[in-house]
Amino acid sequence: MFLFTFFPQNLAAEKLFDEMLVSMERMTHIQIEMSQLSRGRRDEAYSVGPSWMIQLDSRKRFAIQASDMWGGDSGTHICDGKTLLVKGDSTVLRDPVSVGEIGTNLAAGGYGSVLFELLKGRTILDTFFGPEHKVATTRHGLTVWSRNFGVLDIDLKRESGLLLPTRIVVSDKASKMARYLMLPMFSEKPEDPSDMFSLRYNFVESFPRGTFDTRVKKGLPFIDQRKKKP
Repeated sequence: MFLFTFFPQNLAAEKLFDEMLVSMERMTHIQIEMSQLSRGRRDEAYSVGPSWMIQLDSRKRFAIQASDMWGGDSGTHICDGKTLLVKGDSTVLRDPVSVGEIGTNLAAGGYGSVLFELLKGRTILDTFFGPEHKVATTRHGLTVWSRNFGVLDIDLKRESGLLLPTRIVVSDKASKMARYLMLPMFSEKPEDPSDMFSLRYNFVESFPRGTFDTRVKKGLPFIDQRKKKP
């Protein structure tokens, strides 16, 4: 049984929750640094995980650089509004998407995808959180139960007129247990797992030239999956 099953409707919390989602929709001309810490049990220390640098000019004009726990390059997504450039083991050109839609593609296994879901704003209330979602205020922000990510503890801060998450702690034993059961030899059985995402924001007037350049360097191999060539 979930913790929030018997919580009464918390109107103040719902108002804050809605304001946060609206703020996520409105974010433009901003750099977001996000880092992840993870643990499998409540009594163990968090271990360092991946990190992301997100440069967001608009919903369909962005650059995302992902790094692994050692600081190595683990993938780049750049969208200029006409083409999405994906660089990893191979280089792929795709049709453009919004920054929120990149989450599943960028974050296999759920890593980091919670932020990209939140960037979709209020459109995710039914699909991500579900109409039965529960929300309550905390000392530093909100606690929300979502159908996709279990319990989210979200610290909030007002910056440049927006209400933004500065820390998101995800407690989702169900999905982690499902992944463990598929490949038990590669990880320990999760007992009380949580992932902590820390976020920092830097509002900018403009980005350096070339930030959203989706052209592939001459001579490099690539796969073109675009339906319509720009």
